[in-house]
Amino acid sequence: MFRIRRFEREDLSDVMAIVAKTLGENYDPSVYLHLANSWPEAFIVATRGRRTVGFSLGAIHEGTVARLLMLAVHPAYRRRAVGTHLLEVFMREAKAKRMTNVVLEVRVRNKDAILFYQHHGFTIRGLLQRYYTSGEDAYTMEKAIP
Repeated sequence: MFRIRRFEREDLSDVMAIVAKTLGENYDPSVYLHLANSWPEAFIVATRGRRTVGFSLGAIHEGTVARLLMLAVHPAYRRRAVGTHLLEVFMREAKAKRMTNVVLEVRVRNKDAILFYQHHGFTIRGLLQRYYTSGEDAYTMEKAIP
């Protein structure tokens, strides 16, 4: 079983390890800490015992649009509803902030993530060429908050 809660500074190394393993990115720790301070309710972790097994991180994009910057689950904990719970909590926090839409980017080749977001009501809205540091393209996806 896992627990969902707000990010704490002690989670940082686990979050960075999940990002490196699942997204292939290595961001400076200050990026996470800055985002945690700008909208703390939108940085959510899933834990099992003392280990962080997944997280979601968002920001206010513009006006009433929330941006889901990252949602990642350690491969050993996928298909256990961890991502679904993280997304649901993020959507609730966005609604509490009076956001009307959520946008995100996802790698074009990440079929599992695209299907996950579509299953949760997101639709593809556009293509961003060479969006990622690797040069990969991304789809932009969007969902209205009910």
